[in-house]
Formats: sequence, structure tokens, C-alpha cells
Amino acid sequence: MYNPTDKEIEINFTNIGTTIDPNWISDVYAWRDYLTAANSPVKITLSPYEYANIFSRQIPAYCNFGVISRVSITDKQGNPAAITFFDLAYVDETKSGNATEPAQASVTGNKADPHRGVGAGFYETFTLNLSMSSSEQDKAKVISFGKDKTTDTSNDGDSFDGKDLIQMTDSSGQIKIKGLAGNYGVQMDVRLKFTNNTGNTGNFKVVMSSSGGKIYPFVSLNGVFAYPGRRIETAKVLMEMIDLGTIENGKSVSVNFFTALTAVFTAPF
Repeated sequence: MYNPTDKEIEINFTNIGTTIDPNWISDVYAWRDYLTAANSPVKITLSPYEYANIFSRQIPAYCNFGVISRVSITDKQGNPAAITFFDLAYVDETKSGNATEPAQASVTGNKADPHRGVGAGFYETFTLNLSMSSSEQDKAKVISFGKDKTTDTSNDGDSFDGKDLIQMTDSSGQIKIKGLAGNYGVQMDVRLKFTNNTGNTGNFKVVMSSSGGKIYPFVSLNGVFAYPGRRIETAKVLMEMIDLGTIENGKSVSVNFFTALTAVFTAPF
């Protein structure tokens, strides 16, 4: 980090989650720590034009590393302040990154665009008002996110016409983005209202799956983090996540929960 101003600034890191596990390709546990604020906050004060390191760690061989955190940057009076972040990739002790990453490519939304969605950013809110009728009571109400626009330009499989999630790109050209890869770090705030119009009292649940590729399903609800401890390997294999309880005919239940796209994770279904 670098303080480019002539004033002293304070940087506060909260909700810190880190991944540093052998042969573990998902950062789902980092999201657990982030959403439950499991780790202690970190506060750093930078003098004018001063540099400092944060989240610098030794990574054992064959391990993955990632960091998720909330950051606030202010001057001594509590006013918003500017700071420069550098993401340096260390190859070994004598070589390190020496350039900043270019800005992310824009997302046009054109059907020929290889991005999989045209969401506004890395924090998306979805307000869902779902109702199940008598003819649907033996089925599920399906909401699909993150249309794969690379291989299918119809957008028929996306409940939001391809306008829900953005996609990360690799500007270095070393990684070819295909299918539903990318989007690591997108937070999804789901606000669901469900109405039982089946004509019968019944028990209803929120389940998660994948429309293609692997998925690490988890939800955060009222401060409780729920993860089944395994991933879904096959598309449209369902995993129960939230029990809405018994709902009488004509009654509604509202629930607000969070999930996110972890590393090597396709969009939820």
C-alpha cells in the first residue's frame, strides 16, 4: 500500500478471510470467516508518502492463497482518503511483480461478448418474489444466474437475461476464460419472498445446484454460515440449504441470505 497524500491516513481491515490450504481449490472457508467476522480487525496508520505491506505470507508448495476483506480508508478526522494498492505476485525470493494489473475490460452486454453477464459490480442484490401454484407443487421454482454467453447466445437459461453477473478476465492472456469460469468474488444478496398458492399447507426449502460445472454451495443467514462440506459435481444435483418451514396456503415467508462465487465455482442454479 502507498499513501499518495500529504496527510496521515488510517486503513481498517475487517471481516478478513484467508485461504491457505493444500490441494483445496475453493476459498469457501475464507468466505465463512468473512461473513461471520471470525478474525480480528487490522488497523494500519500510514504517514504521508509511506509504503506498507498487508497480507504478506509465505505460501507452502501446492497450496492456494486468497484474501477477502472489507476496507475503510480515512484521514485522522474520519474523512474518506485516497490510497494506492499494489498486488504483487512473488515468484521467489529474488523476483517479484513490478507492474500494476491493467483495468478490467468493460462488459458491453452484446451477445458476441465473451463475458457471461453485465452486472454492475461485485456486490449484486436480487429481489425475488416467487409464488407456487397448485399445478407447480410437484416442481421447483428455478432461478438461474450467470448465463454462459460464450457458448449460448440465447440467454434462455438465465433468469435475468444475462444482466446479473460480471465476469473477470485475464488481461495477461495466460488463462483462457471459457464456460462459466471467472467471477470470483462476486457477492450475492438474495432477498426472497415466497408465497404458497398450491391450495395445501406444505414444507418448502431453498436448494442450490449448478446449471453447469462444479459448485461449492453455501449461504449466510442471520449471521449463521451454512456449508454442506462438499461440492456439487454434476449439474442440477440439488442440495438443501434453507428450510422455510411449514407454510399455510395463501401465506408468504420472506428470507434474506447471502452467497458468493468462490474460486473454481460456477454460478448457482
